[in-house]
Amino acid sequence: MGVDEVSVSEPHAASVTTNDAAQATSAAEEDTRKQFTAVTLQPICTALHHRRGSSVAGALYWLTRTGASSARIYYESHNSLDPELRVDVPSAISMYPRDIERCPRAWAQERYRQIVRWSSPETGGHFPSLEVPEYFVKDLQEGLAAVLR
Repeated sequence: MGVDEVSVSEPHAASVTTNDAAQATSAAEEDTRKQFTAVTLQPICTALHHRRGSSVAGALYWLTRTGASSARIYYESHNSLDPELRVDVPSAISMYPRDIERCPRAWAQERYRQIVRWSSPETGGHFPSLEVPEYFVKDLQEGLAAVLR
């Protein structure tokens, strides 16, 4: 790929202009990216909007301009994880009831071969540290204790 121009307008934003047409993003790929971003960010924004402290969390993303980079992992990892990947180290898993993605323990055990602690809290979602902070700290401590035994 040949690079014609690299532009950095702000510390968090950089763009590269290429002269290689094969590397250019097609209109269909761009539409898919936009749709995926909208679908991914909608539950996150909804969760932040309806929770206590949401204005603080929202302000952190807005003022630090990290909203896009924090959502990037969802875009990049969507359908890219090797289905044959196995995790053979002790693992503690908490499946919060209002999380974006949830799975039964039987499915998790196919990938995580040594689940030493499984918890299913009664409340909480994708941001448990904001939604149920006291429970989250306790859950984290108990999970780490189980993993480190």
